[in-house]
Amino acid sequence: MPPRAYSYLRFSTPEQAKGDSQRRQAALAAGYAQRHGLELDAELTFRDLGVSAFRGTNAETGRLADFLEAVSSGLVPSGSFLLVESLDRISRQAARRAFRLLDEIVESGVVLVTLNDERRYSADNLDRDPTALMIALLTLIRANEESETKSRRVAAAWAAKREKATEKPLTSRCPGWLRLDKATGRFEVIPDRSAIVSRIFNEALAGVGQNSIARRLNEQGVPVFGGGGRQSSQWHRSYVVKILSNAATVGTMTPHRLMHDGAKKTRKALDPVPNYYPAIVSADTFDRVQQMRDGTHAPRRGVHAKRPVANIFGGLLRCPTCQGAMTRATKGRWSYLVCTKAKGGAGCAYKAIPYPAVEGNTLARIDEIIAECPTPRAEGLDARLEEIDTVLGIITDDLETLADAVTGRGGAVETLVERMRSLEAQHAELKAEQRTLQDRRAVAMGFGFTARLEELREAARTAPLDRTRINAALRVLLARVTPNRGSGMIEFEWKHGGESRIMYGWPEDFD
Repeated sequence: MPPRAYSYLRFSTPEQAKGDSQRRQAALAAGYAQRHGLELDAELTFRDLGVSAFRGTNAETGRLADFLEAVSSGLVPSGSFLLVESLDRISRQAARRAFRLLDEIVESGVVLVTLNDERRYSADNLDRDPTALMIALLTLIRANEESETKSRRVAAAWAAKREKATEKPLTSRCPGWLRLDKATGRFEVIPDRSAIVSRIFNEALAGVGQNSIARRLNEQGVPVFGGGGRQSSQWHRSYVVKILSNAATVGTMTPHRLMHDGAKKTRKALDPVPNYYPAIVSADTFDRVQQMRDGTHAPRRGVHAKRPVANIFGGLLRCPTCQGAMTRATKGRWSYLVCTKAKGGAGCAYKAIPYPAVEGNTLARIDEIIAECPTPRAEGLDARLEEIDTVLGIITDDLETLADAVTGRGGAVETLVERMRSLEAQHAELKAEQRTLQDRRAVAMGFGFTARLEELREAARTAPLDRTRINAALRVLLARVTPNRGSGMIEFEWKHGGESRIMYGWPEDFD
């Protein structure tokens, strides 16, 4: 009985299925089996169509993994042949890992044949023939280097595109309120949709909750943004949140890179590209909304979402004892602030604080609260940003040196590549920290901070009292408000750091 042969076909992308790769590999396997008297098993032909060998996915979760399992279970008998077009079809990983896979195949008693040069690899000839061992190793090194080089070139090409992104769009994909004018190669605003985006931001700034925004849009029959034939029939809170948090509304595009962790794929955010899209809302409006959303929740939630705001501190109050949330409770014509845990019998002491005393003193002494607001300072941020700039420069130089070494094959290629990956990861972490600090500095030192203080002052003084507007102004600036019954003080914690304090009554005055 002739030896059994099994064909393994692989190509990296689904697009290659449209070409000649599959037919060519299948024809090579059939021809080799016929010339060498092998019985080609048609039932157990293994195909990884559109699966990467560079990441090792084919060996971990693909059909090559199935073949190895079939060998270990005895379904594929010892002495069988595995026919592949070339060694890079089974792996393009680092040479050490790739050779381990080759060794696992031949150690199981299978003879691996590369059809492009009809070379046979078995445990016996790899042990006896050093030349075969060297050829296998060098072939795997070259395959990995080609994939690494291609990966870097693709990344460099996209980096170059990102640098010119404000001149020419990277892709036709864009947010639902824009469209690409193919004639000019520019994004243009869809007026009725941009008006909806502006409305959503304005309502959020006015203190309207995300569920309420979505409900109002649905009640008024405002059409939902759609594309690709999958338009939703109604607005949902999740999409309102997506719009409010999308930097594309101020013209910034955040590209992503597909990263691989073994067989797992993740999308990693890269450096944002400002002025890529037409801006729909101002940077100040966008920033104010983000600060309102940061660390606070809407003052009206659930069944209360449709009611007017009755508590100017909604979403900000914290219990001085347990640091949990506080809420406004009513008893007849009186209203009090109480710890939510105490109210629900979850352990904290129930100590009610008269709400009118806290609200009235806050509004009457708003000038004093603002006067005690610490001046935002950026000295520490500037020092750290300068340090990051220096380290990023060093890393960039090191990466260029390593790239030259890899290209010239100086030193151990695998070691150099690992070092490059480590530096690239460090570079990405520092860039993310740099963006965060730059945003904090812009908020702290910009004109917008002073303007927001004035908005709070004006909202507190305007009659008739608009609690929704006051709450929105407070949530932009404050991280929390803590009324302390024991001291008779209200503590206002500012988002940029520091506190302001005022008295609302005598200590333990409201027993």
